[in-house]
Amino acid sequence: MTSSFFLTELLKAEGEYKGMEVPREKEIASYYRLRQQLSKLGKEFKDFITKPKYIVPFLQPGRMVHVRLTQPFQLLLILDKSS
Repeated sequence: MTSSFFLTELLKAEGEYKGMEVPREKEIASYYRLRQQLSKLGKEFKDFITKPKYIVPFLQPGRMVHVRLTQPFQLLLILDKSS
């Protein structure tokens, strides 16, 4: 296999790529951008509501809390809190 063979195959593939047409491409791109923005806003919202100043009022003694960790113990029982 020579380099001219690979060059020919490359040019053929580029021609096929340029000839491709994606139906409703603008709508798909718009949907993708909206999904990206929604994901970003969801992360910002989660970061906002998990700030200590918003969580502390709900940390009452006796409340069971689910902590997302990789360790086996993910459920915690709140015994006492100090400000």
